[in-house]
Amino acid sequence: MGMKNHLTWVCLGISLCCAITSAAAVEVPSYKVDSSFVTAPLAATPVGIAITAKDQIQVLLSNGSVVTYDSAGKSAGEFSSRMDPLPSTMTLANGKIYLLSTKTKDEEVEFQGKKRMVKVPNGASCAVFTPTGTKESEFELPNVLSATDAHFIGDELAVGDYKKSQIAFFKLSGDKAELVKKIEGEFRLCCGIFDFCPTIDGDSMLVANLGAFKVQTYTNRRKHSEFGARGEKLEDFHGCCNPVNLAALGTDFIVTVEKATTRVKVCDRKGKDAKIIEGLGELVNGCTSIPVAVDHKGAIYLASSTKRCIVKCVSDAPPSGIPAAPDAAAASSKADSAALSEVRTWQDAQSGNKVTGKWIAFADATGPSAMVRDGKIRLLVGQKTFELPITRLAQSDQDFIENVRGKLTAKSTL
Repeated sequence: MGMKNHLTWVCLGISLCCAITSAAAVEVPSYKVDSSFVTAPLAATPVGIAITAKDQIQVLLSNGSVVTYDSAGKSAGEFSSRMDPLPSTMTLANGKIYLLSTKTKDEEVEFQGKKRMVKVPNGASCAVFTPTGTKESEFELPNVLSATDAHFIGDELAVGDYKKSQIAFFKLSGDKAELVKKIEGEFRLCCGIFDFCPTIDGDSMLVANLGAFKVQTYTNRRKHSEFGARGEKLEDFHGCCNPVNLAALGTDFIVTVEKATTRVKVCDRKGKDAKIIEGLGELVNGCTSIPVAVDHKGAIYLASSTKRCIVKCVSDAPPSGIPAAPDAAAASSKADSAALSEVRTWQDAQSGNKVTGKWIAFADATGPSAMVRDGKIRLLVGQKTFELPITRLAQSDQDFIENVRGKLTAKSTL
């Protein structure tokens, strides 16, 4: 290829990248409390909340039980983990429930001239359960003193360790966890709270650095951006330390949760144009976490320790972009064998929202099968899969799909 043609292709590639990654401005949606969502009072304090692949709400209680509700608030099951020590946080992946617990040891401390024995964090472990409560495995989490929060970032289990002020990343294999990386020395924490969550692309995460009054985005374990300041303005965070919890709302928005007093806001990815969810009241007393989760339809769920209930918030115009995939994930080895494209950015034609992932074939009992099924393609975002109608995609993405299908079809007829 001549130099002139080479430069033409380089410029074309740059132009396409700029066009794809330029997100359309989308208005921050307004949310309100869904008064029709009512559950029976929880038997204990909620300490964790997560959403399943079928949009069921699973809540971890302080007594070690996991209770499940459907999106209307109807009970859909419950089991006791019978873990000792009791689990302190949970996350979901591959249709499994991962319950993490913090071990403690007795230690003598001096306070106001008096000595007393207290329990201090001294290690962490993780147990894996089926949705019905069958325990499948359990393993130690090396180099972690406390399991404060946990999520899968890509195919790695990330554990928030308040005691060490770090996030530790583990590769899991059977009943073993191998530490592969840590983010440390970057967080100002307080009140025993440490919350983070994955973003829609599966490889980045949002961190509530509450002692610094910041929301920070980490990509490939490096800080990419941040926003927030201590103050009384709507875009600031109030109190002694906030936000305590957060959640990604599709590709363009973030839910931030503040305590003392309770204030839940929806804002854009830069923390701008924030809107408060009215009518929540006080969800906690004092410096306490308020677990939050978002389903793939854009509903927001908040766990209240004082009311011992789950509060659902909905919008008349929820984000219409590509929805976040829930916890059902495909094994990476199978997904790689079914890949029809490299990782690329896909754009929603309706809203301009975008997501990064690879196009993979639909699977049947024998392995990868159809490229398109019922007018939909299958995307792998991080380690999570979901189906999307082709007509929802931007024209450039539709053209890309047709081009790949044409090449693969022609190759198969040779």
